[in-house]
Amino acid sequence: MTKTAKDMLHATDVHWVVTDDGELAVEISGQVFLLYKGHSLETLNLEKDKGTENMGSYRPVEKREFGETVELRLDEFKKRNEGYGPDDWKPFPTAG
Repeated sequence: MTKTAKDMLHATDVHWVVTDDGELAVEISGQVFLLYKGHSLETLNLEKDKGTENMGSYRPVEKREFGETVELRLDEFKKRNEGYGPDDWKPFPTAG
């Protein structure tokens, strides 16, 4: 099923944030996701759990805080890519 532009997220739906531990994360619809070992680690649903003591905190990423891009460890990327074939890569989605 191809998504239409209306069905897809928009840039204004996604907010890049930094946690109080200095980790880059993304907030989408009140949920914050961290990158952990190649997967998304979902934090508490912030809309439901605001004010709890153990949830940590986050704020918007500031200009130049992470640079223009999050830097990849190139040597690690090259080493890991050796095991991937052309069928392992997915094209970026487009609105139908």
